Amino acid sequence: MGMVGIALARGFAYDVRELAEFAYRQLGGHSHLVGEADVVPQAVEFVLERVARVLSDEGLARDVVDAVLPSAVFLDLAARARGPAGRAGRLLVGRIW
Repeated sequence: MGMVGIALARGFAYDVRELAEFAYRQLGGHSHLVGEADVVPQAVEFVLERVARVLSDEGLARDVVDAVLPSAVFLDLAARARGPAGRAGRLLVGRIW
C-alpha cells in the first residue's frame, strides 16, 4: 500500500498541491534542484493519477473519477467520486476506505 492507499485508508484530508509545494520547499537547500514550477505540477499529476487508479480499481467509472480530480483534496475527491452512497456509507457503515 502506497501513499495514496494509506491516505485514503487513514482518512487524511490534505490538498495534494499544498503537500507537493511544502515537500519541495523542504528541499530548498539543494543547489541542483529543478525549479518548483516544473516539479510541483508533475508531482501533483502523478499523485492524482494514483488516486484515480485506486478509485477506478474500486469499480468507479474513470469518467466519474476524472470529473472530481480537480478538487485535489484526498477525502473530498474520494467522497465526491463515490457519490452520495459513498458519503452515506462512511457514516452508516463506518470507514469504508
